[in-house]
Amino acid sequence: MLVPCAQPAFGKKPFASAQQRLEMLSLTVQYEGGLSVDDREIRRGGTTYTVETLEDLRREYPDDALVWVMGDDVLGSLQDWHRWERLFELAHLLVLERSGRTNLLDGAVSSVIQASECADVETLCAAPAGRVLYLPDAHPKVSSSAVRSGVQRDAVPDMVRDYIERTGLYRQQSADETAS
Repeated sequence: MLVPCAQPAFGKKPFASAQQRLEMLSLTVQYEGGLSVDDREIRRGGTTYTVETLEDLRREYPDDALVWVMGDDVLGSLQDWHRWERLFELAHLLVLERSGRTNLLDGAVSSVIQASECADVETLCAAPAGRVLYLPDAHPKVSSSAVRSGVQRDAVPDMVRDYIERTGLYRQQSADETAS
């Protein structure tokens, strides 16, 4: 299940609206068996906190292994997240290498990560929450900035590329980047 964020609590403002990102993600999962899109954060509206989404999911799936996927670049800011400590009670973290492993974690976050780290997916999923699995060499084949600028539009499914072109979604951003 993929859960697009309605409005991030911090960081850059998304280029596409929550509804546009939901539509593109919905088009994308049509190509991937076993994936679905959950719009709970968008329906909730306002600033979105991961911990609240995971609390909702934990109520619905009390005994299932829940896995929250993030890049290692995001892991480096975990100490700034709303109630970050609670994340480990609610789900596992699957950390994908994007920028090189983050070794500059806050002391408390670093301690939790080190104490929770496991070696493989089987170990990760043997409990409902509380573990961290780091996947090195998980560099994405495509970057969102390259898709927005048009350089890697061929890396997204045809229906998503058609949606971007039909709506003119990233046209203004591409013009702004060219002018810079």
